[in-house]
Amino acid sequence: QELRSIHHQNLYDKSEQELRSIPIRQMSEELREAKSSCIAVRGMGELLECIPEEQAEAKGSFPGPRPILYVPPVDEDAADLDVDALSGKGVSGVLLATSTVLPPAASLEEVDAALESLKAPVEAVSKAGMEPVIELSFEAGEDAPIWDEDAAEDVLKRIEELTGASVVVMSPRGSAVVPVPASFKGRVLSSVRVPWTRINDLCDDLRANGYAGALLRSECMPMAAQEFQDWSGFWKGVIASARSNKSKNVSMMVAAQQQKDAMAAYIQKVKASGQFGDAGTGASLGGDDAINTERGDYLGFG
Repeated sequence: QELRSIHHQNLYDKSEQELRSIPIRQMSEELREAKSSCIAVRGMGELLECIPEEQAEAKGSFPGPRPILYVPPVDEDAADLDVDALSGKGVSGVLLATSTVLPPAASLEEVDAALESLKAPVEAVSKAGMEPVIELSFEAGEDAPIWDEDAAEDVLKRIEELTGASVVVMSPRGSAVVPVPASFKGRVLSSVRVPWTRINDLCDDLRANGYAGALLRSECMPMAAQEFQDWSGFWKGVIASARSNKSKNVSMMVAAQQQKDAMAAYIQKVKASGQFGDAGTGASLGGDDAINTERGDYLGFG
């Protein structure tokens, strides 16, 4: 594929937009190879321009394309979604979140009120050929009461009745895990916003409580992960670790992150020494004459 043989290409022949898309496409490929169930993309930006396109190119290969779940930004009202544009970009589903965070162990009346504003967006998304996915946010502090399995079944049935959605994301604001009733096994995910070192343990709890999967949110990323290249390696490692359910993987990820941090510090030190010019060519390498892109040499972009 294009990204795997990039060192054989002349990067100077590419436009700025093409160069910017390279790490995004690489991340998209690695998420597919990590066997993620879907890829959630927030907002109508570069990620939504590149990822569906790269996933579509994997049709007929293994692993195949991952479905794209669109996540509206916090300032985008669900009623204002451009569903035709989303469908045209290859989006498979849209996450529709309740506008309010329900109190602990909320009543069905409170659930009804929270879902009321989602009825029209659900219908619009469905008509556009995409899957509406309901996200129900609720307080779930360590000492707060939560729905038991029977109450959770009532809540999930009410969501199904009012919206017709077949997939629900439970989004607890806290550490408590609501059990999924047997009648909804395979249809309920949990939104995960914990630090990455806690993901494995939480995924264990979710499995034990009947969840079909976890929607890993950006809050899980360490603050050091600021570039697309950082995101790519981070998510690939986290997904592999959570899927394998082996605690040793967490230690391996910590070691890898420490090694990466040390390398990043070294690169910054070298750059500060003045050995590299503004264009990124090293004086010790003999300048531009030392780089031959036709034979496969390439310059890295930091």
